Amino acid sequence: MAGDWNGDGLSSVGVFFSPNTAVILTNASVGTPMADYQFTFGVEDAGARPLAGDWDGDGKSGFGVFYPGTGHFDLKETLGPGSADHSIDTTHSGAGVWPVAGDWSGCGRATVGVFDQGARKFFLLDANTTGAKETIYDAPNLDGLLPVAGAWSP
Repeated sequence: MAGDWNGDGLSSVGVFFSPNTAVILTNASVGTPMADYQFTFGVEDAGARPLAGDWDGDGKSGFGVFYPGTGHFDLKETLGPGSADHSIDTTHSGAGVWPVAGDWSGCGRATVGVFDQGARKFFLLDANTTGAKETIYDAPNLDGLLPVAGAWSP
C-alpha cells in the first residue's frame, strides 16, 4: 500500500502482514527504505486487506483494515497501535470484495468504499460511518478486475 505517512506531500510505501496484523511503513520513496513505523492494528484475520487514506484531513495518511468476510472496516487516523477511530460495517462482504479509499467529494478527507468483483460495481461511502450514503458506479464488464483509486486529474 502507499500513503503520505508524514505529511510531506510525497507518497511512500508500506506492507501489512495478515493474519497477525503487523504494519510496517516507511517515509522513504527511493532506495532501501527503513521502517519508520511498526505496529499492530486490527483483528487477526487471514483475509484482512489493508488500505490507507487521510481520514481526518490533516494531510497525513492513516491506516485501515477491511475484513471481506464480514464487510467491516477499522480505520486509524494516527499511525500506531490502539483502537480504531472509525469502525464501519457495510453490507458488502465476500472474497471478491476489495477495499478502496479516496476523497470522492473533494472535501479533503478520504472515505472508504468497496469494489465488488462479482457485481462489477464500486460502492463508495460519503462518510466513514456505518449507514453512510453510498454512491454506486459500474465497472467494465470484464472478468478479473481489481480496483485502483487515485487522483487522476491535475
